[in-house]
Amino acid sequence: VCKQTIQKSFQYILNLEPRLPEYLSSYIDNGIKHQWKQKSDLEIDSILSNVLIVFRCLQERDVFERYYENHLSRRLLSDRSSVDDEIESSLLEKLKIECGSQFTVKLEGMFKDLKISNEISKTFRTETSDSSNFEFSCYILTKGTWPFSSNLVTPLPTPLKEISSRFEEFYNKLHSGRVLTWQTHLGSGEIRGKFSSYTYEFIASTIQIIILLLFNEKNSFSFQELLSRTQVPHDILERQIRGLSNTKNLILLKSPVSKNVAETDIFILNPQFTSKTIKVKVLVSAIEKDLEIQRKETKFKVDEDRKYEIEAAIVRVMKSRQQLHHNTLLVEVINCLQKRFVPNTACIKQRIESLIERDFIMRNPFNLQEYQYMS
Repeated sequence: VCKQTIQKSFQYILNLEPRLPEYLSSYIDNGIKHQWKQKSDLEIDSILSNVLIVFRCLQERDVFERYYENHLSRRLLSDRSSVDDEIESSLLEKLKIECGSQFTVKLEGMFKDLKISNEISKTFRTETSDSSNFEFSCYILTKGTWPFSSNLVTPLPTPLKEISSRFEEFYNKLHSGRVLTWQTHLGSGEIRGKFSSYTYEFIASTIQIIILLLFNEKNSFSFQELLSRTQVPHDILERQIRGLSNTKNLILLKSPVSKNVAETDIFILNPQFTSKTIKVKVLVSAIEKDLEIQRKETKFKVDEDRKYEIEAAIVRVMKSRQQLHHNTLLVEVINCLQKRFVPNTACIKQRIESLIERDFIMRNPFNLQEYQYMS
Protein backbone atom coordinates (compact mmCIF):
# COMPACT_ATOMS: atom_id res chain seq x y z
CA VAL A 1 0.00 0.00 0.00
CA CYS A 2 2.83 2.38 0.91
CA LYS A 3 4.64 1.64 -2.38
CA GLN A 4 1.50 2.29 -4.44
CA THR A 5 0.90 5.57 -2.59
CA ILE A 6 4.46 6.70 -3.31
CA GLN A 7 4.11 5.77 -7.00
CA LYS A 8 0.79 7.64 -7.34
CA SER A 9 2.22 10.67 -5.56
CA PHE A 10 5.31 10.63 -7.79
CA GLN A 11 3.12 10.39 -10.90
CA TYR A 12 0.88 13.21 -9.71
CA ILE A 13 3.82 15.54 -8.98
CA LEU A 14 5.50 14.81 -12.33
CA ASN A 15 2.36 15.53 -14.32
CA LEU A 16 1.93 18.91 -12.65
CA GLU A 17 4.55 20.05 -15.19
CA PRO A 18 2.62 20.48 -18.47
CA ARG A 19 5.78 20.25 -20.60
CA LEU A 20 6.99 16.97 -19.07
CA PRO A 21 6.58 14.98 -22.36
CA GLU A 22 8.68 17.58 -24.21
CA TYR A 23 11.37 17.59 -21.50
CA LEU A 24 11.62 13.79 -21.49
CA SER A 25 11.99 13.64 -25.28
CA SER A 26 14.58 16.47 -25.19
CA TYR A 27 16.53 14.61 -22.48
CA ILE A 28 16.67 11.50 -24.68
CA ASP A 29 17.63 13.57 -27.73
CA ASN A 30 20.46 15.35 -25.92
CA GLY A 31 21.66 12.10 -24.36
CA ILE A 32 21.90 10.21 -27.64
CA LYS A 33 23.62 13.11 -29.44
CA HIS A 34 26.05 14.09 -26.68
CA GLN A 35 26.00 12.72 -23.14
CA TRP A 36 25.64 8.95 -23.67
CA LYS A 37 28.33 8.45 -26.31
CA GLN A 38 31.09 7.42 -23.90
CA LYS A 39 28.96 5.29 -21.58
CA SER A 40 29.09 1.50 -21.34
CA ASP A 41 26.26 -0.83 -22.36
CA LEU A 42 25.33 -1.41 -18.72
CA GLU A 43 25.17 2.32 -18.03
CA ILE A 44 23.03 2.89 -21.14
CA ASP A 45 20.65 0.10 -20.13
CA SER A 46 20.31 1.62 -16.67
CA ILE A 47 19.59 5.08 -18.13
CA LEU A 48 16.95 3.71 -20.51
CA SER A 49 15.31 1.79 -17.66
CA ASN A 50 15.08 5.05 -15.71
CA VAL A 51 13.63 6.76 -18.78
CA LEU A 52 10.95 4.05 -18.90
CA ILE A 53 10.10 4.68 -15.24
CA VAL A 54 9.36 8.34 -16.01
CA PHE A 55 7.59 7.37 -19.24
CA ARG A 56 5.19 5.08 -17.37
CA CYS A 57 4.16 8.05 -15.25
CA LEU A 58 3.23 10.18 -18.26
CA GLN A 59 -0.45 10.93 -18.64
CA GLU A 60 0.08 12.44 -22.10
CA ARG A 61 2.04 9.76 -23.94
CA ASP A 62 0.68 10.93 -27.27
CA VAL A 63 2.38 14.32 -26.72
CA PHE A 64 5.66 12.54 -25.95
CA GLU A 65 5.21 10.45 -29.11
CA ARG A 66 4.84 13.61 -31.21
CA TYR A 67 7.96 15.27 -29.73
CA TYR A 68 9.95 12.05 -29.94
CA GLU A 69 9.04 11.68 -33.64
CA ASN A 70 10.25 15.24 -34.28
CA HIS A 71 13.51 14.77 -32.36
CA LEU A 72 14.22 11.36 -33.95
CA SER A 73 13.56 12.62 -37.48
CA ARG A 74 16.03 15.49 -36.98
CA ARG A 75 18.65 13.14 -35.56
CA LEU A 76 18.32 10.79 -38.51
CA LEU A 77 18.38 13.46 -41.21
CA SER A 78 20.68 16.18 -39.90
CA ASP A 79 23.73 14.26 -38.71
CA ARG A 80 23.93 10.47 -38.91
CA SER A 81 27.20 10.51 -36.96
CA SER A 82 25.28 11.66 -33.88
CA VAL A 83 22.96 8.64 -34.00
CA ASP A 84 23.77 5.43 -32.15
CA ASP A 85 21.64 2.75 -33.83
CA GLU A 86 22.05 0.34 -30.91
CA ILE A 87 20.67 2.86 -28.39
CA GLU A 88 17.87 3.86 -30.75
CA SER A 89 16.90 0.22 -31.38
CA SER A 90 17.06 -0.65 -27.68
CA LEU A 91 14.80 2.26 -26.74
CA LEU A 92 12.34 1.47 -29.54
CA GLU A 93 12.15 -2.14 -28.37
CA LYS A 94 11.44 -1.04 -24.79
CA LEU A 95 8.72 1.37 -25.96
CA LYS A 96 7.24 -1.36 -28.16
CA ILE A 97 7.05 -3.76 -25.21
CA GLU A 98 5.54 -1.04 -23.02
CA CYS A 99 2.95 0.36 -25.47
CA GLY A 100 2.60 -2.11 -28.32
CA SER A 101 3.66 -2.00 -31.96
CA GLN A 102 1.16 0.76 -32.85
CA PHE A 103 3.20 3.23 -30.78
CA THR A 104 6.45 2.53 -32.64
CA VAL A 105 5.24 1.71 -36.18
CA LYS A 106 6.12 5.18 -37.55
CA LEU A 107 9.44 5.27 -35.69
CA GLU A 108 10.43 1.88 -37.11
CA GLY A 109 9.28 3.09 -40.53
CA MET A 110 11.81 5.94 -40.39
CA PHE A 111 14.71 3.49 -39.96
CA LYS A 112 13.31 1.30 -42.75
CA ASP A 113 13.18 4.31 -45.10
CA LEU A 114 16.82 5.20 -44.36
CA LYS A 115 17.99 1.63 -44.93
CA ILE A 116 16.26 1.45 -48.32
CA SER A 117 17.46 4.97 -49.20
CA ASN A 118 21.08 4.07 -48.49
CA GLU A 119 20.85 1.07 -50.83
CA ILE A 120 19.25 3.16 -53.61
CA SER A 121 21.80 5.99 -53.18
CA LYS A 122 24.67 3.49 -53.30
CA THR A 123 23.38 2.05 -56.58
CA PHE A 124 22.89 5.54 -58.00
CA ARG A 125 26.44 6.63 -57.08
CA THR A 126 27.84 3.52 -58.74
CA GLU A 127 26.00 4.27 -61.99
CA THR A 128 26.89 7.98 -62.02
CA SER A 129 30.43 7.86 -60.57
CA ASP A 130 31.98 9.11 -63.83
CA SER A 131 29.57 12.01 -64.39
CA SER A 132 29.63 13.77 -61.00
CA ASN A 133 32.46 15.50 -59.16
CA PHE A 134 30.81 15.31 -55.76
CA GLU A 135 29.09 12.69 -53.62
CA PHE A 136 25.30 12.71 -53.60
CA SER A 137 22.89 10.86 -51.30
CA CYS A 138 19.13 11.11 -51.18
CA TYR A 139 16.70 10.01 -48.48
CA ILE A 140 13.34 8.82 -49.81
CA LEU A 141 10.87 9.47 -46.98
CA THR A 142 7.45 7.81 -46.94
CA LYS A 143 4.73 10.43 -46.67
CA GLY A 144 2.79 9.95 -43.42
CA THR A 145 5.68 8.24 -41.64
CA TRP A 146 7.77 11.37 -41.10
CA PRO A 147 6.45 14.39 -39.15
CA PHE A 148 6.87 16.85 -42.01
CA SER A 149 4.07 18.58 -43.88
CA SER A 150 5.46 21.75 -45.48
CA ASN A 151 6.75 21.68 -49.06
CA LEU A 152 9.41 24.36 -49.35
CA VAL A 153 10.55 24.62 -52.97
CA THR A 154 13.99 26.22 -53.22
CA PRO A 155 15.79 26.88 -56.55
CA LEU A 156 18.91 24.74 -56.57
CA PRO A 157 22.32 25.79 -57.96
CA THR A 158 23.10 24.23 -61.33
CA PRO A 159 25.31 21.33 -60.06
CA LEU A 160 22.69 20.27 -57.47
CA LYS A 161 19.84 20.74 -59.93
CA GLU A 162 21.51 18.55 -62.55
CA ILE A 163 22.25 15.67 -60.21
CA SER A 164 18.83 15.81 -58.53
CA SER A 165 17.22 15.58 -61.99
CA ARG A 166 19.39 12.56 -62.83
CA PHE A 167 18.43 10.93 -59.54
CA GLU A 168 14.73 11.52 -60.23
CA GLU A 169 15.07 9.83 -63.65
CA PHE A 170 16.97 6.95 -62.04
CA TYR A 171 14.35 6.52 -59.30
CA ASN A 172 11.42 6.63 -61.77
CA LYS A 173 13.00 3.74 -63.68
CA LEU A 174 13.07 1.72 -60.45
CA HIS A 175 9.57 2.69 -59.28
CA SER A 176 7.27 3.88 -62.04
CA GLY A 177 4.15 5.71 -60.89
CA ARG A 178 5.69 7.12 -57.72
CA VAL A 179 6.01 10.91 -57.31
CA LEU A 180 9.04 12.49 -55.64
CA THR A 181 8.49 15.82 -53.91
CA TRP A 182 11.81 17.43 -53.02
CA GLN A 183 12.20 18.71 -49.45
CA THR A 184 15.48 20.57 -49.89
CA HIS A 185 15.12 22.45 -46.59
CA LEU A 186 15.51 19.14 -44.73
CA GLY A 187 18.81 18.24 -46.38
CA SER A 188 22.42 18.80 -45.36
CA GLY A 189 25.86 18.42 -46.87
CA GLU A 190 29.51 19.40 -46.89
CA ILE A 191 31.03 22.27 -48.88
CA ARG A 192 34.63 23.49 -49.14
CA GLY A 193 35.51 27.17 -48.84
CA LYS A 194 38.90 28.78 -49.55
CA PHE A 195 39.84 31.62 -47.22
CA SER A 196 43.05 33.60 -46.76
CA SER A 197 44.57 31.11 -44.32
CA TYR A 198 43.14 27.65 -45.06
CA THR A 199 40.54 25.68 -47.00
CA TYR A 200 37.75 24.64 -44.65
CA GLU A 201 34.99 22.06 -44.97
CA PHE A 202 31.62 23.27 -43.74
CA ILE A 203 28.93 20.83 -42.62
CA ALA A 204 25.75 22.80 -43.24
CA SER A 205 22.10 22.60 -44.22
CA THR A 206 21.19 22.60 -47.91
CA ILE A 207 19.82 26.15 -47.64
CA GLN A 208 23.07 27.34 -46.03
CA ILE A 209 25.03 25.68 -48.83
CA ILE A 210 22.84 27.46 -51.41
CA ILE A 211 23.54 30.78 -49.64
CA LEU A 212 27.31 30.19 -49.56
CA LEU A 213 27.42 29.21 -53.25
CA LEU A 214 25.88 32.58 -54.13
CA PHE A 215 29.02 34.25 -52.74
CA ASN A 216 30.98 32.78 -55.65
CA GLU A 217 29.28 35.51 -57.73
CA LYS A 218 30.14 38.47 -55.49
CA ASN A 219 31.33 39.20 -51.95
CA SER A 220 28.18 40.78 -50.52
CA PHE A 221 24.39 40.47 -50.67
CA SER A 222 21.59 42.31 -48.95
CA PHE A 223 19.10 40.18 -47.04
CA GLN A 224 16.46 41.25 -49.57
CA GLU A 225 18.63 39.91 -52.41
CA LEU A 226 19.09 36.60 -50.59
CA LEU A 227 15.32 36.35 -50.09
CA SER A 228 14.80 36.89 -53.81
CA ARG A 229 17.55 34.51 -54.98
CA THR A 230 16.79 31.62 -52.59
CA GLN A 231 12.98 32.08 -52.47
CA VAL A 232 13.07 30.94 -48.85
CA PRO A 233 10.51 32.43 -46.43
CA HIS A 234 11.81 35.31 -44.29
CA ASP A 235 11.74 33.49 -40.91
CA ILE A 236 13.46 30.34 -42.24
CA LEU A 237 16.15 32.29 -44.11
CA GLU A 238 16.80 34.38 -40.99
CA ARG A 239 17.42 31.25 -38.90
CA GLN A 240 19.70 29.79 -41.56
CA ILE A 241 21.78 32.93 -42.06
CA ARG A 242 22.17 33.48 -38.30
CA GLY A 243 24.08 30.19 -38.21
CA LEU A 244 26.52 31.56 -40.79
CA SER A 245 27.01 34.94 -39.09
CA ASN A 246 26.94 34.25 -35.35
CA THR A 247 29.94 34.80 -33.08
CA LYS A 248 30.89 31.11 -33.20
CA ASN A 249 30.98 30.92 -37.00
CA LEU A 250 31.75 34.31 -38.55
CA ILE A 251 31.66 33.02 -42.11
CA LEU A 252 29.53 36.01 -43.06
CA LEU A 253 29.82 39.50 -41.59
CA LYS A 254 26.61 41.46 -41.03
CA SER A 255 26.30 45.21 -41.51
CA PRO A 256 25.07 46.92 -39.45
CA VAL A 257 25.85 44.76 -36.44
CA SER A 258 22.62 44.07 -34.55
CA LYS A 259 20.59 41.23 -33.07
CA ASN A 260 17.71 41.63 -35.51
CA VAL A 261 17.87 41.01 -39.26
CA ALA A 262 16.36 43.65 -41.56
CA GLU A 263 15.84 43.33 -45.31
CA THR A 264 18.32 46.14 -45.91
CA ASP A 265 21.12 44.47 -43.90
CA ILE A 266 24.22 43.53 -45.87
CA PHE A 267 26.02 40.18 -45.48
CA ILE A 268 29.67 40.10 -46.54
CA LEU A 269 31.88 37.04 -46.98
CA ASN A 270 34.52 37.13 -44.26
CA PRO A 271 37.94 36.68 -45.98
CA GLN A 272 39.69 36.47 -42.58
CA PHE A 273 37.56 33.56 -41.34
CA THR A 274 39.52 31.13 -39.15
CA SER A 275 38.67 28.01 -37.19
CA LYS A 276 40.58 25.64 -34.91
CA THR A 277 39.35 22.69 -36.97
CA ILE A 278 39.33 22.12 -40.73
CA LYS A 279 35.80 20.70 -40.52
CA VAL A 280 33.34 23.28 -39.25
CA LYS A 281 29.82 22.35 -38.24
CA VAL A 282 27.41 25.18 -39.00
CA LEU A 283 24.32 25.14 -36.81
CA VAL A 284 20.87 26.47 -37.63
CA SER A 285 20.07 29.15 -35.08
CA ALA A 286 16.99 28.44 -32.94
CA ILE A 287 15.00 31.51 -31.92
CA GLU A 288 12.79 31.29 -28.84
CA LYS A 289 9.74 32.63 -30.67
CA ASP A 290 10.18 29.88 -33.30
CA LEU A 291 10.37 27.23 -30.59
CA GLU A 292 7.13 28.60 -29.15
CA ILE A 293 5.50 28.38 -32.57
CA GLN A 294 6.66 24.77 -32.87
CA ARG A 295 5.12 23.98 -29.48
CA LYS A 296 1.81 25.52 -30.55
CA GLU A 297 1.88 23.53 -33.80
CA THR A 298 2.60 20.34 -31.87
CA LYS A 299 -0.29 21.02 -29.48
CA PHE A 300 -2.64 21.72 -32.39
CA LYS A 301 -1.68 18.46 -34.14
CA VAL A 302 -2.07 16.48 -30.92
CA ASP A 303 -5.51 18.00 -30.28
CA GLU A 304 -6.60 17.14 -33.83
CA ASP A 305 -5.35 13.55 -33.49
CA ARG A 306 -7.17 13.20 -30.18
CA LYS A 307 -10.49 14.05 -31.81
CA TYR A 308 -10.16 11.04 -34.12
CA GLU A 309 -8.91 8.76 -31.34
CA ILE A 310 -11.81 9.71 -29.04
CA GLU A 311 -14.35 9.17 -31.82
CA ALA A 312 -12.81 5.79 -32.67
CA ALA A 313 -12.98 4.76 -28.99
CA ILE A 314 -16.64 5.85 -28.72
CA VAL A 315 -17.59 3.85 -31.83
CA ARG A 316 -15.71 0.75 -30.62
CA VAL A 317 -17.42 0.86 -27.22
CA MET A 318 -20.89 1.49 -28.67
CA LYS A 319 -20.50 -1.20 -31.32
CA SER A 320 -19.58 -3.67 -28.59
CA ARG A 321 -22.28 -2.63 -26.07
CA GLN A 322 -24.97 -1.39 -28.52
CA GLN A 323 -26.65 0.75 -25.84
CA LEU A 324 -25.07 2.70 -22.96
CA HIS A 325 -25.87 5.37 -20.42
CA HIS A 326 -23.98 8.65 -20.88
CA ASN A 327 -21.87 8.34 -17.69
CA THR A 328 -20.98 4.70 -18.40
CA LEU A 329 -19.86 5.64 -21.91
CA LEU A 330 -17.61 8.41 -20.52
CA VAL A 331 -15.96 5.97 -18.09
CA GLU A 332 -15.37 3.30 -20.75
CA VAL A 333 -13.93 5.77 -23.26
CA ILE A 334 -11.54 7.15 -20.63
CA ASN A 335 -10.46 3.59 -19.75
CA CYS A 336 -9.82 2.85 -23.45
CA LEU A 337 -7.61 5.90 -23.94
CA GLN A 338 -5.86 6.43 -20.61
CA LYS A 339 -2.73 4.54 -21.72
CA ARG A 340 -2.14 7.28 -24.32
CA PHE A 341 -3.80 10.31 -22.70
CA VAL A 342 -6.56 11.18 -20.26
CA PRO A 343 -9.34 12.73 -22.38
CA ASN A 344 -11.28 15.74 -21.14
CA THR A 345 -14.97 14.91 -20.51
CA ALA A 346 -16.01 18.08 -22.33
CA CYS A 347 -14.07 16.93 -25.40
CA ILE A 348 -15.72 13.48 -25.22
CA LYS A 349 -19.14 15.15 -25.13
CA GLN A 350 -18.24 17.20 -28.23
CA ARG A 351 -17.21 14.07 -30.11
CA ILE A 352 -20.42 12.30 -29.05
CA GLU A 353 -22.45 15.18 -30.50
CA SER A 354 -20.38 15.04 -33.71
CA LEU A 355 -21.04 11.29 -34.06
CA ILE A 356 -24.76 11.82 -33.48
CA GLU A 357 -24.81 14.44 -36.25
CA ARG A 358 -23.12 11.96 -38.60
CA ASP A 359 -25.50 9.10 -37.66
CA PHE A 360 -22.94 6.83 -36.01
CA ILE A 361 -24.93 6.78 -32.77
CA MET A 362 -28.29 8.17 -31.64
CA ARG A 363 -30.01 9.13 -28.40
CA ASN A 364 -32.60 6.78 -27.00
CA PRO A 365 -35.91 8.62 -27.68
CA PHE A 366 -37.29 7.33 -24.36
CA ASN A 367 -34.18 8.24 -22.31
CA LEU A 368 -32.01 11.08 -23.59
CA GLN A 369 -29.17 10.06 -21.24
CA GLU A 370 -28.71 6.82 -23.19
CA TYR A 371 -27.11 6.27 -26.57
CA GLN A 372 -27.74 3.57 -29.16
CA TYR A 373 -25.30 2.32 -31.82
CA MET A 374 -26.52 2.72 -35.39
CA SER A 375 -25.28 -0.14 -37.55
